[in-house]
Amino acid sequence: MHAAGARSAQERIGPRNKPDNGLNASKNARCVVCVVPGASAPGKAAKILPREKGSSARKGQDEMTKLIEGIEQRLQSVREQLRRADPEGRVELLAVSKTFPVEAVLIAAGEGQRFFGENYAQEGCGKIDWVREHRPDLALTWHFIGPLQSNKTRIVAEHFDWVQTVCREKIAQRLNDQRPQGMPPLNVLVEVNIDGEESKSGVRPEEVPALCRFILGLPRLRLRGLMAIPAPAGTDEERMKPLAAMRALFEAVKDEFGLDTLSMGMSADMLQAVRAGSTMVRVGSAIFGHRDYGAKG
Repeated sequence: MHAAGARSAQERIGPRNKPDNGLNASKNARCVVCVVPGASAPGKAAKILPREKGSSARKGQDEMTKLIEGIEQRLQSVREQLRRADPEGRVELLAVSKTFPVEAVLIAAGEGQRFFGENYAQEGCGKIDWVREHRPDLALTWHFIGPLQSNKTRIVAEHFDWVQTVCREKIAQRLNDQRPQGMPPLNVLVEVNIDGEESKSGVRPEEVPALCRFILGLPRLRLRGLMAIPAPAGTDEERMKPLAAMRALFEAVKDEFGLDTLSMGMSADMLQAVRAGSTMVRVGSAIFGHRDYGAKG
C-alpha cells in the first residue's frame, strides 16, 4: 500500500483553505522574503531583506500578489482535475519547483502543498536548506527527480527525502554510503526507460529486477517503486501506450520487491497517467507557470 494511502483525497491533494505561507508579513514585521530578479537558487533569490517603503514597496507587493495569485489559481485547477480523475485519492501530487525561487515553494506550501520535486542538485539543496532553517514548521518532503551524476550524490543523499532517478548500481551504492546515519533511509525509485530512447537515462524494463535486488541489499536505501518519463506524444492513444506498459511492469514486480509507488505523469499527461494507474504525478509548469531555464544558475 502507498505510504500515504490511508489519507483522504482531500489530504493528499491539499486543503481548500489557505494556511499561512509566510509571505503575508504583519504590519510590525521588519523584513520580508524578496525575489532577486534573475536568480533562482535561494542563496540569491530568497534573501531576507529589509522591508522597503514607498513606491518600491508597492511595486514589489504588486509583483508578489501576481505571483501568489497565479500559483494559487493554477494549483487549485490541478487539484480539481485530479479530484475528478482520482476521487479515491490514490495519487500523490508532486509540485516540481525547479528553476523557480523559494518564494514559489512557500506560496504552494501556503496552499497546503507538502511534496516538492527538484531536478538540479545544488539549486534544490539551497531551497531545502533555506526552508528548513526559516520555515521548519512546514515539514516539506523533497524529491530529487533529475539525472544524478556521481559528483552530486553526496549532497543529494544529505538533503533529499526521495530520489526518483536511480538507474545504476554505482549511483545506488553511493547514495547508500553517503546517506547520513542520523537521517532515515533514503526512499528511492528505479527510473525506467520505457520507450527505449537512446537520449534518456533509465534501465530497460528487463533490467528492473536486477537493480531492485541490488537496492534491497543496501540498508540506507528504501526501495519504493518505479519512475518513468515517457516520450512526448500527440494523441491520447500514443500517450497511453507507454503508461500502460509501465503499469504492467509495476504490477509484475511490485509484490516481489514490496513496491508501493509508480511515479509517472507530468503537466501534459497527468490525467492519462492517473487512468493508467500512476500513484504519483510530477506537475511543474501547470502549477508554477512558464520556466526560465536561463535563470537556474
